[in-house]
Amino acid sequence: SDWLAGAVSTAFTDDVTSVYSSVPQSAGTAQVELSAEALALQQLTIDRMATQLEASLATAGITEVELTVDGVPIAATPVQTRSTAVTGGPLVLTDEGFGFLPGSELTPIGGLSGAVVRSNPVAVQVGPDQESAAVRSADGSVARADVTDDVVVLDTRSGLRDPVIDARGYVWSIPARSPAALTAFGPGIESPLLSQSWAAAGATDVQAMSISRDGARMAGVVRIGDRTELWLSGVIRDESDNRGVPARLGEPIVAGTIAGEAVSMVWTDDVTVAVVTRSGTETEIVEQVVGGTSSTIAGPAGASITTVATATSSIRLRSDDGGLYVRRGANWLQTTEGISLLAVQQGTPQQ
Repeated sequence: SDWLAGAVSTAFTDDVTSVYSSVPQSAGTAQVELSAEALALQQLTIDRMATQLEASLATAGITEVELTVDGVPIAATPVQTRSTAVTGGPLVLTDEGFGFLPGSELTPIGGLSGAVVRSNPVAVQVGPDQESAAVRSADGSVARADVTDDVVVLDTRSGLRDPVIDARGYVWSIPARSPAALTAFGPGIESPLLSQSWAAAGATDVQAMSISRDGARMAGVVRIGDRTELWLSGVIRDESDNRGVPARLGEPIVAGTIAGEAVSMVWTDDVTVAVVTRSGTETEIVEQVVGGTSSTIAGPAGASITTVATATSSIRLRSDDGGLYVRRGANWLQTTEGISLLAVQQGTPQQ
């Protein structure tokens, strides 16, 4: 996709092409005929090509890809990719502290939970390795809490929105009324003015933002004129020293429109963004598939929702009065109360 140019890369080399414009399939297996240049590639490159094709063609019902040259199959083994799934219980702040609450007993994250509590948080997003977290504190500042029990204040600008943390540990922070001023913070790194493309496209206010768990896409709910829209941009990084320092956001595309004010947003999986909106006293949850359709569902009756996060296979919500809700079929079920904060998990540590 054009909007992801510079944010993602392809396993295919420039000299390898598909011989045919269409891909025949049989019993869910696609036969992809490649040019003879494929025979000179390293095995890892071929394996990555097959993995990329299987992922790309899965939406067409393809379960397996067979690479061929002159009709002769090329051996290829799919490579392992990092899972972006979120597992485990809700990650919350209660009177007992900060940690996972799979049942009635809180399980802290060693080293990190104490730092999160000391940061006096009102919003928390925990990195996939669970070694650091992006925090917006009660005084409005943005900080990084680390597994070493350290809390480092990163951003003290006024009007900051809830920060996000990406798969490489960078904390992203933006003032609501300064759409060009998105800044990423890493160890000894401050990368400012990442979102000039959003300001140039007419954004006047950023109500919420969320980075995908793979770290390649940024979603934002922005005001442009009298409209509120959901935008998507590729995250372009400087890979010259393998640190993946964020360089800028790509040109935004409009994924959908939003009615009401965005309160919170999160990526629920690799292709879906959920946005909690308020209009008067009513709360709704908009689920937008990237490049696809959107659906809107009403929030829990009588509950004013503050935060949205993800469960293994559903959405979690926190209400202003500390109730924790999950969706069961067409209904919302309150599972517990006394939740001071519902944190967003950006993934699960690799095993």
